[in-house]
Parts: sequence; structure tokens; C-alpha cells
Amino acid sequence: MTFPQQYKCELLKAIETIELDKVNEAIELFRDARANGRHIFVCGNGGSASTASHFACDIVKGASFNRPSRFASWR
Repeated sequence: MTFPQQYKCELLKAIETIELDKVNEAIELFRDARANGRHIFVCGNGGSASTASHFACDIVKGASFNRPSRFASWR
């Protein structure tokens, strides 16, 4: 098996382990926070800090794109 084939196989196996009900639960928590003006805190250390920062940007920008109600960055 070539590297790309193995990578694809492992990636698909990993995707299959995602519990979609847990994803939906997280989505609802975020929606509730946005609707009620609550804060969502993300944090990390080292590389995880970079991931947390990227996640925060995705929420403020990507998950708010063309939405009537947006996530706002903390000021």
C-alpha cells in the first residue's frame, strides 16, 4: 500500500470514530452561548495554544459568516 493510500485509509478510520451526537451536543452548546451572550474560552500551551487560537478565529470568522447572529471576539 502506498503512503497516500495508507493515509487515506487511516483518516477514514479516524473519521468513522467521530460520535456525531457529541458533535451535535457541542454545536448546541455553542449556539446557546451565542444566543445568550455567553463567553467561550479556549486555551492551550505550546502547539495547543496555536490550535486554540486558530479555533477561536474559525468560530469568530468562519462560523459567523453570513449569519444574522455572530460570535464576537473578546475585547
